[in-house]
Amino acid sequence: MSLLQSWPGPTWDIIGKLGAKRGKLHLELMLRRWSHHTVLRHARNFTAFENWANMRYDNQFLIDVRPKTKEEAVLMLVEYVHHLVDADVEPTVPKNRLASLRFFASIANVEHEFPVDDVAVTTVAASHYREERKKRRSAREYSVQEVRLMEEAATQHADVMVRVALKTELRKIYAALRNDDAQWCYVANWTRAGTTPREFLYGDSDKTKATEQTSTKLPGGMPWIAPTRGISTTPSGWADNYIEDLKEVGITGKDIRYALPSPWAVRHGILPPGPAGDDEWIGQIRYSLRQAGVPHKVVNT
Repeated sequence: MSLLQSWPGPTWDIIGKLGAKRGKLHLELMLRRWSHHTVLRHARNFTAFENWANMRYDNQFLIDVRPKTKEEAVLMLVEYVHHLVDADVEPTVPKNRLASLRFFASIANVEHEFPVDDVAVTTVAASHYREERKKRRSAREYSVQEVRLMEEAATQHADVMVRVALKTELRKIYAALRNDDAQWCYVANWTRAGTTPREFLYGDSDKTKATEQTSTKLPGGMPWIAPTRGISTTPSGWADNYIEDLKEVGITGKDIRYALPSPWAVRHGILPPGPAGDDEWIGQIRYSLRQAGVPHKVVNT
């Protein structure tokens, strides 16, 4: 099956509406650079923009109302961002919508019709981001009971991706890791030492946040350590079969240097699955937390 048949339908509709001059073979080769999840996310964002444009221009097709000059295009995009701001969207929505416009405009080779990087457009989006970030509450911390639910499901749930996601989240908690630190790890070098209840999981993170002055201080990566006892009354052993679960979803071999596999690729039996995108992994974590028994309203925070 070619990409023309396997990629989501809206993708090709969008490229056609933008009047792409390039052949389908060339477009297929370009789309191979991104995951299915990424393309689908951009397609959803573009569809939202198209719906606005159709309503703004009395249900005409976007291809018929596209601005003819750069000035008109900039004004249209600024108006669209103001529309999103008036709708009180999340801080990242305008930037994400513009990124999706850039994505498809680049593939269709019509960047001049969607100048999303013009300073007038980016300034409006950035201002909304800064103001909304100040108003929004910070990320909520896990409660002790929620972590105990995660520990139980991490060792007992039937779905291997649920177990992997929860074990990853517990590793982040106990080893004080950011998501990138948890993802860019060389699983083949992980070790366990000690005996229950004083047992620990050791590893290194290859990708860490560092300034130019400190980037050379960790040439071998950032070491981390996570106690496997957990915080349940009885030692949970949340890391039991962790490496085996990762192998089951395709994280095996010396060439794989990531520990967060793409859930979409795992579900479709793709080996190796490739690393998960940030949005894709957040979706998997939320699903896994619901499977662990964490209430839906809590999961969304």
